[in-house]
Amino acid sequence: MAPPKTYFMKYYLLSLKWTNPNDLLFTFWKAGAHGYSWMKHEYGIFNPSEADTFTDNPHGIIKTVFKVEKSTVDELCVPILYGTRSFHALPVNEYILQELGLTLEELYQKHTSDFSGVEFVLDTQQTIS
Repeated sequence: MAPPKTYFMKYYLLSLKWTNPNDLLFTFWKAGAHGYSWMKHEYGIFNPSEADTFTDNPHGIIKTVFKVEKSTVDELCVPILYGTRSFHALPVNEYILQELGLTLEELYQKHTSDFSGVEFVLDTQQTIS
């Protein structure tokens, strides 16, 4: 019996923890889950079992890691010029979110809840020189 089609699928892991709503590019996990990058050539490629391990949310906390099909991301990445270097990356916009099966609410949820219950006080005694 042949293995299921998903057995052969490859995934990137998109990090909403390190992608802010005002960012121009999405951030992905690097290979081996060692850091993050917005440059496609540094995105880690994960098999289904690895991707599921990192994206399961058993405690019901705000989900910040999403597995996305490698082939979908590969098609959506665009060339970016950064100084004198050129690389491919995935821009943050509503169309891309929709293509990845995500919503603006998921992108904003993590960032608006980071500071719930935290009170910010302006230090009026501080001087800037």
